[in-house]
Amino acid sequence: MERQPVTSEMKMSTSEGWTRGRRLTHSFSRAVLGLLLSALALVAVGPTSVAGASSPARVWSDQEIAAALNLGSYAEVNSTSCVTPTFCVAGGFYADSAGRYQSFVATWNGSTWSDQEIAATLNAGGSSEVYSVSCSSSTFCVAGGSYEDSASHFQSFVSTWNGSTWSDQEIASSLNLGGNSAAKSVTCSSSTFCVAGGYYYDTPGTSQSFVATWNGGTWSVQEIAAALNVGGNSLVSTVNCVSSNFCVVGGYYWDSAHRLQSYVSTWNGSTWNSQEVAASLNIGGYTGVSSVSCATSTFCVAGGYYADVSGQFHSFVSTWNGSSWSDQQIGTSLHAGGSSQVNSVSCSSTTFCVAGGDYTDSTFHNQSFVSTWNGSSWSDQEIAATLNAGGSSQVYSVSCSSATFCVAGGSYYDSANHNQSFVSTWNGSTWSDQELAGALNVGGYSQVFSVSCTTSTFCAAGGRYYDISGNSQSFVSVSRVPVSLSSVTISGTPAVGQTVTAVSGGVSGVPAPTESYQWLANGVAISGATSSTYTLTPANYSQQVSVTVTETSPAGRVSLTSSPSLPVAPRYGALSTPLSHLFRGSSTQLHLSKSTLSQLERVALSLRATGGRLLLLDHVTYEATKDSSHRRALALQLGKKQMRVLVRELVTLAHREGVTLHVTTKVLAHSLKGLTPSARRLWTSVELEK
Repeated sequence: MERQPVTSEMKMSTSEGWTRGRRLTHSFSRAVLGLLLSALALVAVGPTSVAGASSPARVWSDQEIAAALNLGSYAEVNSTSCVTPTFCVAGGFYADSAGRYQSFVATWNGSTWSDQEIAATLNAGGSSEVYSVSCSSSTFCVAGGSYEDSASHFQSFVSTWNGSTWSDQEIASSLNLGGNSAAKSVTCSSSTFCVAGGYYYDTPGTSQSFVATWNGGTWSVQEIAAALNVGGNSLVSTVNCVSSNFCVVGGYYWDSAHRLQSYVSTWNGSTWNSQEVAASLNIGGYTGVSSVSCATSTFCVAGGYYADVSGQFHSFVSTWNGSSWSDQQIGTSLHAGGSSQVNSVSCSSTTFCVAGGDYTDSTFHNQSFVSTWNGSSWSDQEIAATLNAGGSSQVYSVSCSSATFCVAGGSYYDSANHNQSFVSTWNGSTWSDQELAGALNVGGYSQVFSVSCTTSTFCAAGGRYYDISGNSQSFVSVSRVPVSLSSVTISGTPAVGQTVTAVSGGVSGVPAPTESYQWLANGVAISGATSSTYTLTPANYSQQVSVTVTETSPAGRVSLTSSPSLPVAPRYGALSTPLSHLFRGSSTQLHLSKSTLSQLERVALSLRATGGRLLLLDHVTYEATKDSSHRRALALQLGKKQMRVLVRELVTLAHREGVTLHVTTKVLAHSLKGLTPSARRLWTSVELEK
């Protein structure tokens, strides 16, 4: 959604001018409060916003865009439109190396922004700008703005995205006889229906409102609000469509007394019906509609400002119920300094809307505010109060995806009198304020002009900042939900030869994080063990394994390690029972020479490589080939007790090294003496196969 500040065409006298004579950062004059403002019955004062509140948690990533294009050192983003977390378009302008202003769009693919100049062929005069962007899908968008032709006349244009390329087209040329036109706002409900709205000059000094309607193949242009605009100064500032059969545009016009009046024009599928709004409020004769948002064809809210009898400005909203508009002042209890305006409105349903803008407090400092509609009343609330130490803050744009999620974007002045960008996030109960582009804004002048949220998990904000040289640069900031990982466990049996699996719980984040793994044995990383599963090897015998899971996304990185498993059991768990019977209470130790141990180790390694067997016959250990055709004695002459211990050691070695061990009754005849029948049966039945 694009920002909707008061525009220069309103011919308002302000303390701040437009950049290039066309772009106004509006700030109301600090007038002394001359009128005691009465509170409206339907307006309540809400709680103040909380700076840095933890809910909802999110991460904003700031990034300069159009840097390669902006050789003339002046660029900004005016509008953003997102349809999914992996597709957005930002539009604005930049200055080229010759100081000529060019239009550009930047497209987001979920990870990067790609910049592109548009309207280059049209912009022969060297002054072009995108004011508004609207996307109905990742394969259809429209950007609208203005350019200067070779005769130094300003013309309206639209540029259409088909999923791969942008196609530029002039609109309203037949109407624009006065040579000054711009498409200020665009909205698309589908790839076959869009409306662009703006203004043109029929004769020098006389501006009229127009709309251009896209039917999927062509644009049809027509003047609107002609009967109202007797004074000859009219403009469309905002457009919103819910379908091809219902749209609302809002703006202003001059009446016969050259008093500025607000109007809306409603599209019913075939005709536009224009009517004045806020007439009874606008005693001071200066009003305009800055923004309109429709949830259905029977519910819309238009927001803007008007002047009272003392010339002080007030915020208002006008609500459409399907047949008529009802006007209401908002922000009444806040603006003790006598000036207030609504710059943006967003409605997610008929029972939830947010209007955002600014007001002057009792010390005549400019403050940001939002007003929330709950289906029956509006509740006003200051935001960015803690941030706004310098006393000048505005909300330029609001985007709501639901009643529990909105983002308002704008600017404030810090204690060093530097202008900073901010966003404030609504979680259904509170607003949480946060500075944006702080690291970029070295020059101390930054604003968020547009915010677009697809869901509660993704938003994009766009605007500008000044670099260290005082050059204006365009930026976007993407909001993502941080990565979360609440638990990591291991499933499977911890035994040699078994496969265990990492199980992660409570994983969240937008975009969805990628998962990586590292298995550990006794706390030490196992080389190459980096998949979600791990097959336990003989080397893991008696070790405790664990796994570290890492979740990574552009929003951050988090790691969590599971608790260690039980010690890894041998490949053949049945051995534990006979061994425990056999050696229960035994303290006999087997003392073997180093050479004998080395020999045993070599045998074990050889058997593991060849698949051979290890046989025990008459107290002598033999190495055998696979087919047992050859046996080679190891000449280990052992006594009965030593034999028992050796059997135990060999069984353990067999498990650890993964070799085959056959034990027969004949071999262990001496060892079986003294065992109970039950233990003897268990022991004599042992036969290991790899």
